[in-house]
Amino acid sequence: MYAYSACGGGDLSKSHEILSMDEFRGVKAQPVGVVVVTDSASETKAHRTNCQWVTEESFEKKVIEGRNKNGRYYFFLRLEDAAQELGARECRSCGKTG
Repeated sequence: MYAYSACGGGDLSKSHEILSMDEFRGVKAQPVGVVVVTDSASETKAHRTNCQWVTEESFEKKVIEGRNKNGRYYFFLRLEDAAQELGARECRSCGKTG
């Protein structure tokens, strides 16, 4: 049902790194999955796709302008997979809802 993103055509049936703004927008539009943000200055966090803290501005700064020097963005269908593969911890803000 959610095999391809609305923008960018990325395959959402697999965990993968988010490399473009179009792909980021497509992932954010999905009702399922988590966006994992790695950061050299803080712990790796997994956010629901609708989390208010995962913004285009943040993605632009870290991935596009910063060229992934201080971190990366990934998409996972399940929080459990993100925790196992990247050691991601659930965001306290978006993780406490439903």
